[in-house]
Amino acid sequence: MPHARETPFDSFGLHPLENRILCAADLVAGGLSMLSTGAAGSGAVVRPFALSVANAGSTGVPAGVQVRYYLSRDAVLDSADRPLRTSVLPDAIPAGERVSYSKFIKLPLGIDSGNYRLLMQVDPNNRIAESDESNNVLPSNGTLGVTFQPHIDSIEVSKRYVRPGSIVTLTARNVTNMDPDAGVVKFYIQPDAIQIYSNPPVLLGIGTRSGNDYTLTFTADGARVYDDNYFVASAEKNGGTSYSTVSQKIEGRNAGPTVGSISFTPAPLIRGQSATLTVSGVSSNARSVELYFDTNLDGLYQRQPFIIPSPGNPDYDRSLASATQSGSTWAATFTVPDWFPSAPTRVFVVLFRQGTFASRVFPVLLTASN
Repeated sequence: MPHARETPFDSFGLHPLENRILCAADLVAGGLSMLSTGAAGSGAVVRPFALSVANAGSTGVPAGVQVRYYLSRDAVLDSADRPLRTSVLPDAIPAGERVSYSKFIKLPLGIDSGNYRLLMQVDPNNRIAESDESNNVLPSNGTLGVTFQPHIDSIEVSKRYVRPGSIVTLTARNVTNMDPDAGVVKFYIQPDAIQIYSNPPVLLGIGTRSGNDYTLTFTADGARVYDDNYFVASAEKNGGTSYSTVSQKIEGRNAGPTVGSISFTPAPLIRGQSATLTVSGVSSNARSVELYFDTNLDGLYQRQPFIIPSPGNPDYDRSLASATQSGSTWAATFTVPDWFPSAPTRVFVVLFRQGTFASRVFPVLLTASN
């Protein structure tokens, strides 16, 4: 069956004046059937439903008849009903005939779970003069059971860089479908943009509600590293449903391991021959020191699990060497690859901290010769 073309509809506001089509028509809303039940989650799609519009008059109606849809707790159209969309029917409706369609519709956020009827209103702006305007609204022949999960638009962090001792405020924006008496918004810190179970998130606290926002203010403690971490806001209902959103990556200052000096021998490097990386004065909180080549020469260190590349663009920087510790000095010997450029090229010396994925990244420019 054909599908009606949809245009967004946002409010019950005023509509622009339109040319009124004068004819002895009588549009009749009919055959509104819910073909599926229920939906869950943000912006859930309910699919499909069927509808028909008949013309009981003596004059045909051209293509372009509008049909508007509402969610209603009952079967009566009133100001309490939630407008959804307006469809434009692509077919003319001859006198005495009927057009039928199947459609999909997306439910809005911010409505309560429960049972709803779908209402259709034919020619909502009264653009077509009809002999009977009382038969233009029809409720669906069944109710639609809707269960919504919580939803969070975004999480904001008051500081771009987080040092131990910093006072940080986290804000979960526009939390919908949350009964404040039957659920909470919790804030976590975790080392990955996508949760990895081997590195579970650490609970920071429970948010305080203000309208549809929830906030948490805390002091960053000295025991936790805030480099390359993410804050998480999780709206959790007592019934078990939850919805989480993740902040942008958080960078720390003076949180990761420190280093006194970095050197390479020989300088410049010689392709195909052995070279040595020496990192001196490394702080005791380092668990490993590694060397990476900047694969796409963008000057950014990108290595899992710190930055997850976009799909279709696997930009993991190439590992060249892992260093061995001797006191506060870490050293690595590696063979300079034949492909190493002769122009000054960035590599990264990365110090990983004990007990966490947080790191300190030190870019270094190197050249190689034959």
